[in-house]
Amino acid sequence: MNMTSMNISIPVSLRAFVEAQVAKHGYSSASEYVRELLRDARERGAKEVELRDLISLGLESLSRGESVELTKETLPKFLDDVKARARRRLSPKKPARRA
Repeated sequence: MNMTSMNISIPVSLRAFVEAQVAKHGYSSASEYVRELLRDARERGAKEVELRDLISLGLESLSRGESVELTKETLPKFLDDVKARARRRLSPKKPARRA
């Protein structure tokens, strides 16, 4: 992986926080900790875009009259299905095993 340097200025209190996080979570350096924060932020951004796209798709299907009526009886199964789909979407992708 190509690496580059970036210098940032932070208040002393944030530096102390970063150093504490490095020690507490076993990072080898502040750079490693900050890289993980940046990767997490990038991933959250991608998930936010995906969620907005899904909401748009849902609104479009509603405007076309494609909806499901939920009742007291059908709501539990519907929510279970939604939760299962969400878990599949949000679960980390495992790399495929090589044979």
